[in-house]
Amino acid sequence: MRFITKSLIGALVLLLIGWAPAQVKNKEERGSRAKIIRVEPSLLRVNLKATTGNPGKSKYPLSESFESTFPPYGWTVVTNGVAGNNGWQQTSLQAHTGTYSVYHNDDNADCSSWLISPPLVISDPDTLLSFWQYQNYGSYYVYHGIWVDTTAGTDTTNFLELQSLPAGTEYTWEEVQINLSAFVGDTITIAFKYQGDWADEWYIDDVSGPEVLLPDTVGPAISIIKAPSHHFYTGVGDSVFAVITDPSGVSGADLYYSTDIGVSWNLIPMSNVVGDTFYAIIPVVDRGSKILWYILAQDNDGNSTITNIYIYNIMPSGENLIVYSSGTEINPYLNAIWATGIEPSPDIMYSEDVPTYADSLPLWTTIYWGEIYSLSDGGQNALINFLKSGTGSDRKHLIISGDDIGWNERGTEFYNLWLRARYIKDDLSSSTDNDTIVGITGDGISDGMPQFTVSSSYPDMVEPYSPYGDMDISWKFLIATTGDSVNTAGGLAYNGLTYIAEYLPYEISEIDSQKYVDTLILRIHNFNSTAGLPPIADWANTQWPPSTTVNIGDSTELIFGQIWEPGLTDVGSDINKDSIRAQLGFGPDGSI
Repeated sequence: MRFITKSLIGALVLLLIGWAPAQVKNKEERGSRAKIIRVEPSLLRVNLKATTGNPGKSKYPLSESFESTFPPYGWTVVTNGVAGNNGWQQTSLQAHTGTYSVYHNDDNADCSSWLISPPLVISDPDTLLSFWQYQNYGSYYVYHGIWVDTTAGTDTTNFLELQSLPAGTEYTWEEVQINLSAFVGDTITIAFKYQGDWADEWYIDDVSGPEVLLPDTVGPAISIIKAPSHHFYTGVGDSVFAVITDPSGVSGADLYYSTDIGVSWNLIPMSNVVGDTFYAIIPVVDRGSKILWYILAQDNDGNSTITNIYIYNIMPSGENLIVYSSGTEINPYLNAIWATGIEPSPDIMYSEDVPTYADSLPLWTTIYWGEIYSLSDGGQNALINFLKSGTGSDRKHLIISGDDIGWNERGTEFYNLWLRARYIKDDLSSSTDNDTIVGITGDGISDGMPQFTVSSSYPDMVEPYSPYGDMDISWKFLIATTGDSVNTAGGLAYNGLTYIAEYLPYEISEIDSQKYVDTLILRIHNFNSTAGLPPIADWANTQWPPSTTVNIGDSTELIFGQIWEPGLTDVGSDINKDSIRAQLGFGPDGSI
């Protein structure tokens, strides 16, 4: 099977359904809630990454400008709890750089307030704490100070005064630097302490200094580098490889998989192959299985991360197969099949792989083919064999879309004989690139369907066709009403004895809204599931003349015959069905 390349990743829509795996307890303590990605992980190749996890180092130089959430991550604000003391606040009234700073207002209360930094590692004797301050109402100043806690905590009873600061210069930003050499080898927290009752305003901005050591409260980062895709049964288990990292180290990782759509989960411990790379093998499962899986990893500080849940199929796992030539053509079909409940996880195949697996296509009932250019000869032959494999009691369904199929495949056996389409020209409507498509009153597919538009530069202009004249012909089930294309086919349908085909002469991704794709696909599905056999004109019960005499071996044009079809033309016949391949006189209703 072919992977979608990195360039197509942006085209894929990942539908996230909030759903936690059944056997993971206390998910709130293990990182973010697990979600299910209802798209094949292999399509993303090496670009799958967990949306949660520790992104890397927990140490970095102190540099805080108070431009985002307040208090910043790792910082703490403490007040003495007196009514009216609002403590340290973020403000845009003054800023040394950017838009915001932090300040203590001249609150009308007996204020004692602390702004406490994250833990700081002092490793260099020349380490300085640097910040910028701005003074307002300095004549009312009571106390500003820098305090230190060598236990690196936030309990103000453990802090010692490092330096008392005088009032700053009124209405002026000025830099303050404090030497921290006395604490080399220690991990400390620093506090800006303010005291006063309806006193001054003290602004702080652009604080810099030693390395910040933040507590590790986040689980490991998980990057999946190899994952299984939809594939046929091989008798071999499927490998999952992931790079799992955490500053505190990874204590372990487990892969969970389910073969019953998440009702129960099986655990496989992942092995650490080399460096940060872990792997596990999902055991061999039966044909037709849908496998869900996710990874749970833990670090040495007790934090965990759960990846999203991914799904792949051991094909064929259902009746529906989506064939894509581009990532843009997967999502409309996938979304429609999911949204309408046709199937929770249809099988998927890259169009260039179709000739390789041509013999397997008859294992499916319905093929949705999203094309952006042309069908290879191998692809056409594979589709012909798929359509030929249908029977009157088990008809095949083909839904195919693409705005260059007509241009590239015009005149071919597949296009004329099997799609029953006639190519007119390479532009459904030369007057506009936005064609309005409407349903047809009384049509079995589109009657009453809301109109939609197609944004395509070159949708093919096509018409119904039959190699047998007016008999056994396709029909327009949608029409275009734009410009010079009034009543031109916006879609062709053919209802045959062994298969049903619907052909859209534009890309499915070019329909202007997914809701219209959903409606269209559901209507096609419902029609294909219930459509009766066509009244083919050459069935024996419509023969003419009613009776005649024909000598064996002589040719005649007087009698219409019917190719033998199990369950159709042999009904009521006493003839040995194992040897006969053509007969005369028996119709689907048993008439003679």
